Amino acid sequence: GRPLLPFEQLMGCLPPASAGLLPKPYRTLMTSPQSPILHFYPTSFTVDMNGKRNPWEGVNLLPFIDSKLLQDTLRECIPPSALSVKERNRNRFGPVDLYVVQLSETESVVPCPLGPSLGLPDLHAPVRSTVTYLPDTSYEHTPTTCFEPKLVPGTQIPYPGFPSLHVLPIASHSLEPVGLNCFGSPSKYPNCVLTLHNLPPLTTPLQVLASQVLGKSLYINWPMMHEAQVVGLTNETGQVLLDIAATSSNGKNNTKKKKQTKTTTTTTNNKNKQQQLKFTPFTAQQSERWRKESLDMKQSYHTGTGVPGSGGVVISGDENSNPIPFRLLCRPLQGLKTIASTGATRKVWASSHLADIPLQLALWSAPAGPDPRYIENAALSIQDRFPLESSVLFVQGKYKGTLGKVVAHDTRVVGVECTTPTTLSSSSIESVARRLVQAVQQQTQYLSSGEAASILKIPPNMFGKLMGSLPVQIHGQGSAYDVGLNLKYASGSSPLYVVGYTRATKKGGSTAAAPWKAGDSLQVVGSDTTNNNDDDSNNSIIKWEY
Repeated sequence: GRPLLPFEQLMGCLPPASAGLLPKPYRTLMTSPQSPILHFYPTSFTVDMNGKRNPWEGVNLLPFIDSKLLQDTLRECIPPSALSVKERNRNRFGPVDLYVVQLSETESVVPCPLGPSLGLPDLHAPVRSTVTYLPDTSYEHTPTTCFEPKLVPGTQIPYPGFPSLHVLPIASHSLEPVGLNCFGSPSKYPNCVLTLHNLPPLTTPLQVLASQVLGKSLYINWPMMHEAQVVGLTNETGQVLLDIAATSSNGKNNTKKKKQTKTTTTTTNNKNKQQQLKFTPFTAQQSERWRKESLDMKQSYHTGTGVPGSGGVVISGDENSNPIPFRLLCRPLQGLKTIASTGATRKVWASSHLADIPLQLALWSAPAGPDPRYIENAALSIQDRFPLESSVLFVQGKYKGTLGKVVAHDTRVVGVECTTPTTLSSSSIESVARRLVQAVQQQTQYLSSGEAASILKIPPNMFGKLMGSLPVQIHGQGSAYDVGLNLKYASGSSPLYVVGYTRATKKGGSTAAAPWKAGDSLQVVGSDTTNNNDDDSNNSIIKWEY
């Protein structure tokens, strides 16, 4: 109906030990045995330590506050006359204070609205915020609409990129105390457990099935259903790997063992492309290890692995056999990459951190249709890539570093008009370079990004984009225009910049491993993270100055 008054809000959140913070008429309602709302304020309660180690991490199990009963009781027991004038002024709705931070401001004055009554002067200081007082009368009107717990008509379920419980074949669900572990310790309460349908008996030999599925895309990481590429298939008899994944084994399938039995290489056709498949049979010891890992995997999907997103799924099967007949090795999708030579976009798959998942947890078709964020595009035509009158830069060959303008193009050739660069002798180049280095060394008045943005009165993030590359695409046109000044370019550990205008300084960064890395940033449930030997020695942070 309407928001609670200040004292009503305090009555809804303060414990009885803090009753002295309220006006006297309210205190009795929190402590008196005759109070109709005494049950809102228990003197002892249970602390739920489920999944927690320290007392302050627990959840206090307190009764819910019935706001209608609270308001009715206060209105009946505490009339306005029971409060002083100052208390009534404190217990009312007032104007809304809107604080706005202006990153481009260097100095402003914030007036004190209660200055005359409090004796405080206006605030004259270099601050970056302004205060606006907005009248709020919404509480004076009866609301015509309320929150309704239902989906908006037309909502698509499932939707690409969003989780859904409806995409895998779920046979049943139940509430069971399975000791689900998603925060480091088993839960004491019943958990919602989903049981998958049993797989039909699979009698297809490993190598035959591998020739049908390796190299194809599927969806894993349920319920998010992230796209991945199958690069390996294993069962208790052996493993089959695509040649591209032969050196990216995740260690669980024993491909790095020195004592290997014979390896058979076969060639198959998949989408008119030849694929090299390598079959390695398991020894008795390796087969036993594979069966044990599969049972451990089944248990981890059931009770969790200590991280959110794991557990609560029952992989059922024949009690006399392994419920996981096959396991898939997959490369999760990392994003799209633009091919510089053609302008086409292609999917980029992880080159490490393979996901080892049971066959039952894979979906072979897009659950909600293709994700528009990861749709590959064909190569662009010469006309689309290099429109007439557009500017280009030669990056190799005789005219490397020369700017030009597109004046004509054919099916495979672009006509560019440019000015022939002046050829300098070696001595002239050395002389110019020496003078340039001296000039740069003498330039000491550099500003940080924040200081430069403050002088220009623009947000720092906008300043940083303008100093680098800022592609802008005009609606209705296929080409993008770079409106950035291109004074800097962060290229890994060796940043590039225009000397005399900007410079890069390195500051010591965190020694922790970066969770996001180019090429292998995304991991999914089932990923192997135990053999991550990436080099994290370069952990410095680049600071730009102008």
